[in-house]
Amino acid sequence: MNTEKNILIMGPLGGKGGRDLEAAFIADAIKTDFNLTFCSTINIQEETDLHAFGYTGTILGLNKLVYENDKRVKFVTDLRCAFRKKIRPNYFHISSKLSKLLLNLNKSKKRELEKLIPKYEGIIICAQLHSDYIPYVVEIAHYRDIPVIFRTTGKVSTQKVNLNAPWLQQVTQFVFHSEMNAARAGILGTDHYSIIDQCAFNESALLKIPLLKKKKVSHFLSLGRLDTNKNNTLIVNAFKRVPEPELRLTIVGNGPQKEQLKALVAKDTRISVLDAIPYDQLPQLYSSVDCIVIASLEESGPLTGLEAMAAGRLMISSKVGAMPERLPEHEFWFDEPDVLLQTQIEKIRDLTVDEVSHMSENMRNHYLQHYTKAKLQKSYLELVRHTISNNNAL
Repeated sequence: MNTEKNILIMGPLGGKGGRDLEAAFIADAIKTDFNLTFCSTINIQEETDLHAFGYTGTILGLNKLVYENDKRVKFVTDLRCAFRKKIRPNYFHISSKLSKLLLNLNKSKKRELEKLIPKYEGIIICAQLHSDYIPYVVEIAHYRDIPVIFRTTGKVSTQKVNLNAPWLQQVTQFVFHSEMNAARAGILGTDHYSIIDQCAFNESALLKIPLLKKKKVSHFLSLGRLDTNKNNTLIVNAFKRVPEPELRLTIVGNGPQKEQLKALVAKDTRISVLDAIPYDQLPQLYSSVDCIVIASLEESGPLTGLEAMAAGRLMISSKVGAMPERLPEHEFWFDEPDVLLQTQIEKIRDLTVDEVSHMSENMRNHYLQHYTKAKLQKSYLELVRHTISNNNAL
């Protein structure tokens, strides 16, 4: 049943990765009850993950709205683009040095938001607390008595946002991945937030992967962006301390540390650094390994942890993001330095065949009990229904 209520899903969207997948998932969860539109505060890529769950509706871009509706912005942008090689549409370049010199782009963007927000009965924000223009979106919605649900992405950073800012109190309902992130936002002990974690968006394929049977752990995987936050250097150094020739480590991803990691592993043939792969090929990757290693310094999730659970893979993890709450009885935690990770690699390597089989089955069962797509879709739909109906009743 569609209530004809119009919902706008906003944030720095329109790319590929976790935030866009999560926004697309929320849209898919509530599409039966609401008319949906996306609006991105950044430029939108042609192959965005906002379409990951079959969304075919409108995707607006704040930069494009400004370009189309502000004649001065359009003139200056077109003038700048006339003397440059054109690779992307002109509106991608409204924030050029020339535009910033001659125009008040901030004012133009706020004007477009003032026209856009009142067209909707509810706003869902998928962003970090410090994302550009999000406070102004909340303020407009509050003034117009439009409820705002704010799904935070990434770790809540007290260094990047003033947690006493008045606009934060104007958010109708926050949604966090974990109580830890809610605590960082300073709103524990209130009814101002909900906890809805993630799920493995490709769970149907992951759940078909055979569990680990009649084998010991020998193949480890680190998956994600190759940057300092993912801490792959620590993983490599710890793995090198375990000299067994039959062990393997595969690191998959792209990022600024890629060449550095390749140089670091060059003399160890047991370790491979591979390019990132398309999302639909991840189940095949999980099927080929035994244990996922998560060494991130900061995360809200990570999504990799839930994918590993659905695949029935064992895990070694830092106590990052939602992981301690996801696996309260987990044994294989570590904190820096790499010698602690080395110890956990050795412990998981030494598990018996029966222990590996038991843990593999437990991982999948834990996912099925707590994190399926159906459970999370129901949670989102109930939350949005409740928030919109409560606002209408006031």
